[in-house]
Amino acid sequence: MMQIRALIVLLITTNLSCTSKSPVLDIINDSLLNTQKVYLVFRGTNTKEGYLASNFNIKYKKASHVGIAVFINNKWKIYHVINSVDKEKKDFRASDFITFFNDSEENIKHASVWEINHLRNSERIDLITEIKRYESLPIVFDKSFSLDSTKLYCSEFINNVLFKINKNKFKFKIHKKKLNSIQSKILKRDTLYYYPVDVFQLNRNINIIKEWNSN
Repeated sequence: MMQIRALIVLLITTNLSCTSKSPVLDIINDSLLNTQKVYLVFRGTNTKEGYLASNFNIKYKKASHVGIAVFINNKWKIYHVINSVDKEKKDFRASDFITFFNDSEENIKHASVWEINHLRNSERIDLITEIKRYESLPIVFDKSFSLDSTKLYCSEFINNVLFKINKNKFKFKIHKKKLNSIQSKILKRDTLYYYPVDVFQLNRNINIIKEWNSN
């Protein structure tokens, strides 16, 4: 009898440890959000890709990826474009918070949520319509980070959506960066023109509401 009880305890403990959520979700989750508003959700990772992306930021070096969070069909979805390693998955994603901050896959070191202020309800509806239009397209991640390409990377997608709904309020500056020899070899150019991940954090209409950083 004692052995059976011990086995039950072991099974319960193992199951809980396997399904335990990322510590970031204790601080950054959809309970922070107002269903009538729109948010930008950032993450930074301890990965090679995360390090390289954050190195191209202008001021805030912690974030390496960004998505846009909207309340749709009675649930929160974070829409983002990512270079999918799994070819069975699309590069255009609609993730919940648990998936977006999957620490076992992404090794999260930073997370933050930023509110898009002064957004009229009509603009919010237009924004959701524009996101759904992108969702219907065969979006492919742009590994070359070219603004002339039909492909997209995460911050370019966010820029396109926000600029579409309000060209005056969300006119983000294209950043210019001289590339080193390794970067030039990879991207096949000497200078990169692009939208950094943190370009949105510098806009006065977008303000941080919560941040989490690993120790």
